[in-house]
Amino acid sequence: MLKRNKLLIGRFHTRDVARALALIAFLLVFFFWPLPYLILSPGEVLDLSSVVHVEDAYHDELGSFLMTTVHSETSTPYTLLVSEFKRSEQVVREQDLVPPEEGLEQYFDRQKWVMHDSQENALIVAFRMAGLPIQVENIGVLVTSLIPDTPAAQVLKEGDVIKTVGDTPTPTVQALIEALGPLPVGTRVKLLVERDGKTEPVEVEVVDLPASNEGRGGVKGMSAKGIGLFSPMTKRRVEPPLTVTFDTEKIGGPSAGLMFALELINQLIPEDLTRGYTIAGTGTIDEEGRIGRIGGIRFKVLGAHAAGATYFLAPDDTPPPGAKSNYEEAKETNEAFSLGMTIVPVKTIEDALRFLRSLPPH
Repeated sequence: MLKRNKLLIGRFHTRDVARALALIAFLLVFFFWPLPYLILSPGEVLDLSSVVHVEDAYHDELGSFLMTTVHSETSTPYTLLVSEFKRSEQVVREQDLVPPEEGLEQYFDRQKWVMHDSQENALIVAFRMAGLPIQVENIGVLVTSLIPDTPAAQVLKEGDVIKTVGDTPTPTVQALIEALGPLPVGTRVKLLVERDGKTEPVEVEVVDLPASNEGRGGVKGMSAKGIGLFSPMTKRRVEPPLTVTFDTEKIGGPSAGLMFALELINQLIPEDLTRGYTIAGTGTIDEEGRIGRIGGIRFKVLGAHAAGATYFLAPDDTPPPGAKSNYEEAKETNEAFSLGMTIVPVKTIEDALRFLRSLPPH
């Protein structure tokens, strides 16, 4: 009888251990197993007077310009379930946000380069709008990302600057495209590359690049010819007459260009463009001051409201077929969540300045 009881106890003990291990495994998977989805939500909102610093600037603004961001995180079964009950969050497939030519890490690395480019554009626009001189020189093509398993991926690195193709200078991306365009597939071409302060030659082959479902390999649905660069950028030497710094180490992307430009202008001129209001906004900006479309505007509007913004400047862009402009999306978000902000459409930096100067002092 004693032996039989010991046997039963042993069986129960084994079952309990198995159940406990199964429960632990389930909890680990449920809370920590990464899924191929990203959860987007309102991100950090920054007062740009603490981010942008201009030497000998005007610092007597009564209001503030806010930079809005989107927070993204890799999902787990638990966070995916919780997000279903949060109106302020959205779940997207990782492949819908990250180009197929890049991994997630590469994508976020490239966003840092794009952020730097937007800051340079904002500098150029702001100093020109303030009537101050600024020197701009195109010096090469910046390698921001490489398509895996292509010739460029074997010999180039992110951060390289391509100075020439053969004997042809390539100060801009357009110059690089024109230099490579006539070369047939299979041609081996010598590039002069600046890397870590040194210039060295490398050799790559022109190849057929696979078509991308998103149209990123060239023309949508068709193959393209090239060496394997993905989203290269024109590298510039931008030299303003005053020292300017940006504290944006942990933030990437081009969408703060408009707000960078407005904060810079506000620090460069005696006039206070804020008029005492808290003003948020978003939008890319090019050298000519044109404001461009961005992603995730819904989350930026929500973040701006939470930070106390009264006005929100939104790109009044021409959307792709079947889509809405950023301005329309921002208006819909403002109304759907009953935020009570004023959404302002802008196409250019002049539009933004015209609106700001129309505001009565607060």
